[in-house]
Amino acid sequence: PGVLLEGDRPGETLNIPWEEVIFKRVKTSDDVDIGDIETVANEYIVVREGVGKIRRYYIPKTQINNYDGSALYVAVPGGLVSAKFERDSPPTPEEVKALSEDRSNVT
Repeated sequence: PGVLLEGDRPGETLNIPWEEVIFKRVKTSDDVDIGDIETVANEYIVVREGVGKIRRYYIPKTQINNYDGSALYVAVPGGLVSAKFERDSPPTPEEVKALSEDRSNVT
């Protein structure tokens, strides 16, 4: 709620039913599967990858550029996901804002 998302095409907006995306797959702009949505917060989603060694990615909702009903797609290639979004604790509001503003530099 409260986050307007732009789609792949100019002028397109996404209407994502956030309450329905828990446990859905998340893929990158180059179609790399990075895990399942564990939690949806106001400004970001938490993606969980792995079983033994668990990785968590805190991805701002503004980085999402597509939802096909079974997977969310982020506007970042697979090689950058870990460096940009992997962390052990939730980002501060300032960190979320910085990551959100960085969208134009990664697509």
